[in-house]
Amino acid sequence: ATPFTGTAPLHRVRVAAAVTSGELFALREMGFEVTPVSTEVLNAGFKWSSVDVLFASAGLDHAGLNADARSALDTFLAGHGLVGRGVVGAEVNAGAGLLAVTAVEGNEDANGVVRVASSSSKGYAFAYAPVWFTGLGAGVRVEESYAAGNPLLSGHWRSRSDGTGGPAAAAGRPSVVSGPHAVLFGTEPLFRDHPKGEFPQVAQALFTMAHASGLVEESG
Repeated sequence: ATPFTGTAPLHRVRVAAAVTSGELFALREMGFEVTPVSTEVLNAGFKWSSVDVLFASAGLDHAGLNADARSALDTFLAGHGLVGRGVVGAEVNAGAGLLAVTAVEGNEDANGVVRVASSSSKGYAFAYAPVWFTGLGAGVRVEESYAAGNPLLSGHWRSRSDGTGGPAAAAGRPSVVSGPHAVLFGTEPLFRDHPKGEFPQVAQALFTMAHASGLVEESG
């Protein structure tokens, strides 16, 4: 056997995931080591040293955490990374004070393929109950935005009865934002394990946030 001579062994990125069942399947399909978490799991006590990054999109209420769980989560996020999706991800971010942004909720019933502007994407994304971001503070980077005009390419997305939440309101607004310890998605790139072309965007976010913790060693 070849003796180990490096500084630290490589391991798969370990994700604490408060997510939907479809997202859980997709994350495991991509090869991440995933530990499901929720408000209840964190309130019962969770060993944060066992993971590198948190993915939050469902089942985690920052305000519903008891004092010990909230303190442990906030301490982890202050030195590690969050990948958040939708309203839940944005609320966890706000509770922990990571990115200075305001999340705006689109029509909750909207879903479909949308046009986006990004230097790294192919120009399309999937959205369900779309979210966009305003009031970006210092250090917040726009990774992707809904296209100008009517971003909806196919699907169902109209304004609410009061005229809010429609595609025109989202046009040109940031759909994915990032900072040193958080990436927030307003789109739904892992929806029911379907939009495979968007999986690399999520993987990149998870790897980036995991490396922010200093716990995952790179080769080379």
